Amino acid sequence: MHTPSKGSDAVTVIHALIDGLRISDQNLNDKCLTALRSVGGRVVPFLRAVANEQSTKAPHRRRLINAIELIKRGDAIDACVSVHVVAALFEALRVHNKRLNSKAMAAIQHFPGSLVNHLIAEAVCNRKKTGYCVRLLAVAEQLGTPPDAMRHLDLFLLASPAKPELREAVGRLLCRSVEPYRPPYPAGNSDWPTTRQPDKQ
Repeated sequence: MHTPSKGSDAVTVIHALIDGLRISDQNLNDKCLTALRSVGGRVVPFLRAVANEQSTKAPHRRRLINAIELIKRGDAIDACVSVHVVAALFEALRVHNKRLNSKAMAAIQHFPGSLVNHLIAEAVCNRKKTGYCVRLLAVAEQLGTPPDAMRHLDLFLLASPAKPELREAVGRLLCRSVEPYRPPYPAGNSDWPTTRQPDKQ
């Protein structure tokens, strides 16, 4: 797993992490702060810009300033950026906040398609949190990458028993995972048999 490399992709991810500091949720704030610190000094201008906006509320501004101070201080932190960033974005999906959820979903779209397996595994581990699971599966569907075969069993476990919205989310993801059917013979060609003929003995 790796973090997005393109500049515009990275900006989308950074803005999602910064928005995670807007919500008053300690777990979310801690993970977003850790992710921002792991990215390093390049995020400071973004943090300052949001902190200086008139629309930024005082609690959010305090968390932004704290993040800037910690990053500038350069305290030692595990440098595995992708792990911290993904953990923060997943936490942003856990919190029920449409604006934050939307930003987290947009950010995850810039990660490799293999993240779909991680999204499904996270849903299985949190199957009792219906809203969170639905959001995780929605992102997995948007990534458009078929999950590994073992994850199909996880999806069936999620769907039974489950609330209707979770079953629907599983169904949509499974439908996206199935390759379009290709007929064995060219369509509309009378020279080809329409049914398979038995092999001659």
